[in-house]
Amino acid sequence: MAEVNFSLFTLHFSLYFVSLQRHSIKLLIIMKKSIYLSLVFMGLLLTATGCGNKKQASGGTDDQAYRDSVAAAKAAEEAAFNKADSLAFNVWGDVKFGMSIEEVSKTGVFGTLKGSEEWYDVDGKVISKTLGTKALRKVQLGFNNDARKLERIIFSSLQDMPASRISEMEADIRLIAAKVEAGWQTQFKYENENATSDKIKVGEVFRILSIDYGNASVTANIGQMYEGKFDYDFVVSYNSSFE
Repeated sequence: MAEVNFSLFTLHFSLYFVSLQRHSIKLLIIMKKSIYLSLVFMGLLLTATGCGNKKQASGGTDDQAYRDSVAAAKAAEEAAFNKADSLAFNVWGDVKFGMSIEEVSKTGVFGTLKGSEEWYDVDGKVISKTLGTKALRKVQLGFNNDARKLERIIFSSLQDMPASRISEMEADIRLIAAKVEAGWQTQFKYENENATSDKIKVGEVFRILSIDYGNASVTANIGQMYEGKFDYDFVVSYNSSFE
């Protein structure tokens, strides 16, 4: 009887041990799954964080590249302006913007200067002989009030010219422009060309040139002040103050 009871005890214990072992195995499997899932989650989290950091870093790089590009373009533009401005002083041969009346007179480029205060007239024949113009009448030199420095030159044609001479006037403008281009070491882009009487209304002008170069500028027009009466003007100016 005792042996039977011991056998039953042994059987129950074995069954319990097997059950406990199975439970432990299940628990171990569950724990392994949990660890695995945790590792997977952490991996995904790290991957997402890394991508975000890379994206942020890439975005920062792109922003910096854009800022560098803008800064480089601005520096290039400023350098080009400064170069143009330094050349713009060479307005007409030995005559430069910023010269005093005495300095311009000594160059002899425009011959004898006649006038006072702001404006001095020059005999247009001196320039016509040099350039070969056909309709140029006079040249005026403008000096600013404060520093008394040369800041403007105006070339004007004969007034009341007939429409048949419009082509001569446009040719004059090109000859004058070529002289300024040589000093400025550039080539002008003409706004309009081939002027004719039907393109110029009474009281209006036909714009040939409108150029900005550094702080200087050039404008050239052919106008019809009265019916059938034409003339032109070519103005080159320095539009900044002198010390």
